[in-house]
Amino acid sequence: MKALPKVALLGKRNAGKSSLFNLLLGKHRALTDDFSGLTRDILAGEVERDGKRFLLHDLPGLDLPPEEELTPTILERARAALEGMDALIVLFDGFPSGFEYNLIARFRKDRKIPVVYVLNKVDQPESAGALLEEYQRQGLEVIPVSVKSRYNVGAVTEALYTVIHAREGREARQKSHSSFSDTESQDLTIAIVGKPNAGKSSLLNALTNKELALVSEIPGTTRDSIDSLFRWRGKRIRIIDTAGIRRPKYLRSDAARPDRLSYTRTTRAIEAADIVILLMDASTQITDQDKKIAGLVQKQKKASIIAFNKWDTVSRNTDTMKETTADFRSRFPAMDHSPLLYISARTGQRLQKLLEECFALHERYSIRIPTAALNTDVQRWSKQIRAGRVMYVTQAEKTPPAFIFFVKNADHFRPEHRKFFENKIRETYHLEGVPLKLFFREDRS
Repeated sequence: MKALPKVALLGKRNAGKSSLFNLLLGKHRALTDDFSGLTRDILAGEVERDGKRFLLHDLPGLDLPPEEELTPTILERARAALEGMDALIVLFDGFPSGFEYNLIARFRKDRKIPVVYVLNKVDQPESAGALLEEYQRQGLEVIPVSVKSRYNVGAVTEALYTVIHAREGREARQKSHSSFSDTESQDLTIAIVGKPNAGKSSLLNALTNKELALVSEIPGTTRDSIDSLFRWRGKRIRIIDTAGIRRPKYLRSDAARPDRLSYTRTTRAIEAADIVILLMDASTQITDQDKKIAGLVQKQKKASIIAFNKWDTVSRNTDTMKETTADFRSRFPAMDHSPLLYISARTGQRLQKLLEECFALHERYSIRIPTAALNTDVQRWSKQIRAGRVMYVTQAEKTPPAFIFFVKNADHFRPEHRKFFENKIRETYHLEGVPLKLFFREDRS
C-alpha cells in the first residue's frame, strides 16, 4: 500500500498554524490561543479533502526566543522532521519579518521540498494589496486565506495536491533516467513567452515528449515555475514555460493579483533565459498585448525568435507567409532583426528547425568580435556618414554584445548614426536576432 504524502506546517509563532491544522483536520488537536508559541510537540493528523489524503504535521513556531529552555530541543526536532516531508506549508500573517526573510532564503537555497506559501488573517481580501505586493517583490506567490472565516482555505489543499503530484512525477522520471542528474549544467535555457492561449504549453509538450528523452521537471528560478529538461541531439536543454501575460488594464484589477505574480515570474524567466521564443497565435490578429510582451523581451536585450504557432490552422496562399512577415515587421520595428518561423506545436511542423535556430542564435548572441577587425570596419563605415570622429571601438561584453565607441564630439552622433552602426555590425557579423548595445563616450585623450 502506498504511503500517504507527508506535509509539514511551519512558520513563526502565532501565525495561526494550529488553527489551520485544526481546520484542515476538521477537529481540535492543537492548542489555539492568542498567546505565542503554545505548540511544543509536533502534532500529526490525517487530512482527507476532495477524495485525497495526506498526513499533516504541525511544527512549533521556529522563531522561539533563545531564552526559552526547551528551544534547542524543539528546533532540532522540527528541523529533523522537515527532512522526511513531501511538501511544506509556510504560513505568514503580515509583512515579512527578519525571521521570515531568512526562512524564504533557506527554501530558495534548498529546493528539494516543494513549498506552498500561505498568508493568513486576510479577513478583507480587497485591502490586502500592499501585503501581497510585498511578497510579490520577493518573487513569491502566496495564497491569501483567513482561517478564522475559512476564506480560500480550499486553495491551500489544491496547491498541495499540485506540488505533491509534480514531485512524485519528477521522482518517477528521475528513477527511470538516473544517469541524467539535475546537477548537470544545461547547454541552453529557453523561455517561451506569449499571451494566453498562444500554445505555449502545447509547444513545451511537443518539444519534450516527442523527443522521448524527458528527464525531469525542476523548480525554476521563480516560485512555482516548473522547468522541463530534455536532451536533443546530445544537447541538454532547459525550457521555462511561463504563464500567459494578460492585458495591463486587467492586471491592475483587484482580482488579478495572481496574474500580477505570473507577470513577475515571466519577467524573471526572460532574465534567466539564454534565448526567448515569442510565441504568436497565427490564427488570430496581432494585438497590443503581443507588443507589450515583446517589449519585455526588448527591455532585457534578450536574443529572440518569433514563432507563429498554429500555422496548420491558417487558410493560406503562396503570399500568406510573406504578408504575415511584412505585417509583423511593420508593427514590431524594434524586432526587425529577429528570425521568424511558422510552426505547429500540434503537428510538429518546423519544431526541429526551431531548436536548430535556437542554438544558432545562441552562438551568435555569444560572439566575441576581434578588436582589430572591428576597428577596421568601423573606420570604413564612418566615411559613409557625417558625424563626429570615431577614435576607437571595443567590445565590452557579450550576451548581449556591447560595444563602446570612443569618439570626438559625442553630441554629433544622433540616433540615426547610432542605428547606422548597429545595423552595420549586425549585417557584417551575421547577428540576426541578436540585440546590440552601443555606447558613445567622449575621447579625452
